[in-house]
Order: sequence, then structure tokens, then C-alpha cells
Amino acid sequence: MKILSPRPASAQDTGQAGEALPNNGGSRLVVATMFDPKAPTAQAELVLNGPLNKALLAGGQDGLRTLRPEHINGSLSADGQPWGLAALESVAQIGIVAIPDLIPPHELFIPPKPPVEDCLLELDAPLAPVKVDFPDQAPSFDDEQIRVLEISLINHCERLKDRMAVFQPPPSMTNPLDLAGYRRQFDSTYAALYFPWLRVPVKHPSINLLHTVPPCGHVAGIYARVENGRGVHKPPANELVENAQDVAVEVSDVIHGFLNDERINVIRTSAARGLRVMGERTLSSDSQWRYVNVRRLLLSIERGIYTSGQWLVFEPNNNDLWREVDRVLRSFLDGLWRRGMLDGTTAEQAYTVECSAVINGTASVDEGRLIAVIGVQPPLPAEYLVVRIGRTESGLQFLEER
Repeated sequence: MKILSPRPASAQDTGQAGEALPNNGGSRLVVATMFDPKAPTAQAELVLNGPLNKALLAGGQDGLRTLRPEHINGSLSADGQPWGLAALESVAQIGIVAIPDLIPPHELFIPPKPPVEDCLLELDAPLAPVKVDFPDQAPSFDDEQIRVLEISLINHCERLKDRMAVFQPPPSMTNPLDLAGYRRQFDSTYAALYFPWLRVPVKHPSINLLHTVPPCGHVAGIYARVENGRGVHKPPANELVENAQDVAVEVSDVIHGFLNDERINVIRTSAARGLRVMGERTLSSDSQWRYVNVRRLLLSIERGIYTSGQWLVFEPNNNDLWREVDRVLRSFLDGLWRRGMLDGTTAEQAYTVECSAVINGTASVDEGRLIAVIGVQPPLPAEYLVVRIGRTESGLQFLEER
């Protein structure tokens, strides 16, 4: 069965009365009509094998109740098509990976009173959870399943080396020492951990509710907003979390400092400034890759060089090629520096490029390898970073020197 959204009516789609007929999207058997916007509770109509055989759509499910971890980590497939993370491996444009519905939240809360300024709730007492039945609700995963799936998420980014994972601890984990122990299971420059979970409004026919959701979806949106507004070099910290009313756990100044040292990025409330992401640490123990914006800046640089450098693969490996590579790389990095994405009062302080006979010896040339080395100074306080670019028969490769 194939159901497509109707396209805007044209002359050939109308009958004698001028009313738009439902579009079948090329199907001879099935036609679906849109919901009536004036009657949001009306069911969609399904036409089967002719205009006289009609039925109302009812009893459908999205299949979430049968969702298993294997669907997310990509070890299951349907008809040879990859699922979950495996389906994302062939999409080169992806820069951020998160699973905001990894731990479907079952707890909902009734706000004690309407939101106040800055979309915050002034809570005199802890919110009491209520049970509300939502159709086709996904199952919840236990802590071990969550840990395994988050390892799969990080491994996905480590293996492809062109994207970053955003994730969070299980919702039941709130003790700072437990959080630190959980974070210490991971050490990666391609991942960042955020705490606590958020509470967002959820629509329900008869009651106003707050839904507890993982922060990774909101944080991924902040990454994208900062990149589009300022650039990938700008830290995604001290940023407003939109469309959320509160955090599930309040964090004090002392606990915030402890969690920050443990490379856990904290989201906090402020009566004057709303919900803010107050951290930008990766999970890496390497001080060179401590900050999220540094990792994402280098990913962006490597992606740009890879995309624009495919012409190198079949060029003769000689002095003329080395000079051209040097010129192209300098032009690219100079553009980043002039846009404020690299620090340094001069171009020499912001970046370096070397592609010459000094690093392309006879052995490399005989093997068909071309090597270029670039150094960049990300926004302070980040350290100077060096990346070795290698051309082989299979394409371009990057080695980040540490």
C-alpha cells in the first residue's frame, strides 16, 4: 500500500463542480484524503479499489511498542535495507548524531501553576508524576541497554570520524558520583555528555502536562543554531534552551563545578536568563580535544578539504602538484581566519601549511602517496592543532597528530 500526501489541485484534478479530487499518487488502488483542518478529530478517509469502497483509517500503530535496541544500533535490517545507525553511515552530510527517543519517557507531570517569566516554573514542592496512557508508546530500556546503545553511538562516530555524538545518562541517574562513574566509561573526542533531562510541555486533550525528555535533541538543535548564526568555531555554551520549561534535576554551583571537571556538560536554570547549556566539554581526556567547538571546527575543516580535494587523486605526484596543494590549502585556511574562525593577529599565527619535497620523499612518491601538513589555531583557550593529510590510491586520509 502506498499513501502519498495530496498535491495542490490543478485543472485536471477537479471535477465539474470544481472541487479537488483526492490524488492517488499514481496508485490505482489506494487514495488517502487529508484531515479536515476545521475538524481535527475527524479520521482520514481511505478509498480501496474504487470510489464506492471506502473506509476510515483507524487502529493504526507506528510500531514503537515492538522497538528493540537492535533496531537502533543497526544490527537488524528489513529487505536488505539498513536500520538505525547503520542507515546513517552512507550519509556524508551528517555532522551531529543523537537518539532523543532512545529512552522513551513515561513520567509526566502536572505543572503546579502556569509558567512564569522566561518559561521557568517556580516550584514550591517536587512535581508528582501522573499516569497518562498514550497510544503506541515505545518501550523503555534498562540501564545496561542504554549503555550499550550509547557505546554503539560513540563507536559509530569514532569509526566514521566525520560526525559527533550527543547523549545523556539514564534518567534515573542523578547522584553526582554515579554520574561521574558513568562518564568514566567513555573517552572520545567525538562525543559529549549532557545532564540533566528536561521537562517540556506536551499536548493532551484533557490536561496540561510536562514531559521528561532527554536533552540531546535540544542540544543538537543548539549546535545547529550556533553554527548557522555564528559559525562552527563558536562554543555551543551559555546558550538558551528553547521549548523547555524546566530541568528534571536542579544543580548547585558546587555540583556544577564537580561535573564540569568530570567533562559532563550541565544545563541550569536562571530566573533572569532561562534555561542555559553551561558546558562545552567533549569526553576526551586529551587536553587538545577538550572542547566541543574545537572538535567540530576540525571536522568542518577536514570535510572542506576532503570535498574540494578529490581532484588530487589522479594527478602526477611532483613539485608542481605540491605547489598547487600548498596554494589551495593556504587559500582555504586564510578564508577561515579572515572570517574569525581561527585565532591569531596574523595569518602566520593562525595557520601553517607544508607540502614540499621535505615531507614528500622518494619513498612516498614511489608509493603514490602525497603528504601535506597543516596547523591551525582554534579560538583560545584551545591549543594549536596539527593535521597530516595523505593522498593514497583510495582517496584522502587525515591523521590528527597529538
